[in-house]
Amino acid sequence: MRDEHGGAAVFYYGGGGQGNHLGGAYSGATRSALGVRFSSNALAQEKTGEIWIDAHLFGHVSHTAPDFERAQVAVFVGKNPWQAHGFPHARSTLKAIAADADRTLIVIDPRCPG
Repeated sequence: MRDEHGGAAVFYYGGGGQGNHLGGAYSGATRSALGVRFSSNALAQEKTGEIWIDAHLFGHVSHTAPDFERAQVAVFVGKNPWQAHGFPHARSTLKAIAADADRTLIVIDPRCPG
């Protein structure tokens, strides 16, 4: 692809994120060898969104952290903290929310129709 269309035709995705740090060590050399102009990684979506929210909530970039242990309502959209990118004690906390009649756990799965 690179030889036929040039490095701009290659989009490099990888080199960052949870458990994906090894790719980051080699991504610069790989991108350079391929002449890649465009790249991204899992952190681009996760951390960019987090920084945007922090800036709009507080007027500056700080680091917000969820407080699910004391939340009355927890909403998850397209996320499964039970398995991936969770928070400390995710399983016991989610079980506690689901079991408490005074608390609400809302899960929106964009893959499920209607």
